[in-house]
Amino acid sequence: MNFTPMATTYEDEIPSSNDGGDQPPSLVQDDGADLNDIIRGMFLTEKHYTRSFNKNPKFRSFSSNEKDNLSSSPVSVIQTFCSLHEDCDLVEDNARYEVCKWIYKVVDHYSFDRETAAIAMSYFDRMLSSSSKAVEGENSNELIAVTSLYIAVKLYEHRSKRGILNDLVHMSRRRFAAQDIIAMEFTMLKALSWHVHPTIPQSFVQRFLELFPLSCRSISKGQIKKVFDMSSYILELCLFDSNLVNEKPSTIATAAIIFALEGVDSTKVSIQSQQSFMRDLISFEQTNLPSVSSRIFDFLSYHHGFKLMEIRASIDPNGIFYLKEI
Repeated sequence: MNFTPMATTYEDEIPSSNDGGDQPPSLVQDDGADLNDIIRGMFLTEKHYTRSFNKNPKFRSFSSNEKDNLSSSPVSVIQTFCSLHEDCDLVEDNARYEVCKWIYKVVDHYSFDRETAAIAMSYFDRMLSSSSKAVEGENSNELIAVTSLYIAVKLYEHRSKRGILNDLVHMSRRRFAAQDIIAMEFTMLKALSWHVHPTIPQSFVQRFLELFPLSCRSISKGQIKKVFDMSSYILELCLFDSNLVNEKPSTIATAAIIFALEGVDSTKVSIQSQQSFMRDLISFEQTNLPSVSSRIFDFLSYHHGFKLMEIRASIDPNGIFYLKEI
């Protein structure tokens, strides 16, 4: 799709059900509520969004060439791909990868929250695994992708959204009219049973990391922020892996934290504190954690280990949490 934003008018905006300020509902702080109860509540919500995917012939894992094109950050992934494919079209071949790349590009252009991309991909994945006949139409992947982002922006973004509908029409090279997107919106809402507030892995990471000070009272907010940043980086990369769409967000989040904790300076946060935190973390229901961790490990390792040392160094240049040399 051509990426030429246009500032016009925003049409048919539905009221947002988010009353939590600048954050999605799943990320809002709940003062006075017990953290364990909040996390268990998130697990209950997660069950309503359980995604049971059939093997869709339009979806496949990354090819060798696509893997070689990935670089060391989600933003660079998008830039690298688009430098090779200037039109950035959504084509049926490897549709999900291109959808994910395109959504990140639009989110970054408008300076939307990058978690909006994960929410939009939740809509897209669940819609394509539904029994709706809408997924069988010509150019259906593209229209569902555009509409997924449209819904996510309307519900979760509090920045200016004026003109976004017309912008999306323009990006589709006008293969879709505004009314096509609006019609697909209601088709999707019905197919998804109006389940439009998924608990994404980033939501679980934030809540799980709130357990860390309970295990290590000396850990600072700044150090926890380093773990969150590293975990978020891993999660954004994992969103591109179609092999993880069947897995629970809570499990993916736990695995991301495990990898984010690699290379921690034990003089800053003791091994005992880290182990105590991990015991607290896995005390929650963690179905399929070993296989998910193995999949993410293989995925990260394939991409040159994603040069994790360099990434940690960029996240923590002053070494307040990670070792400078591993």
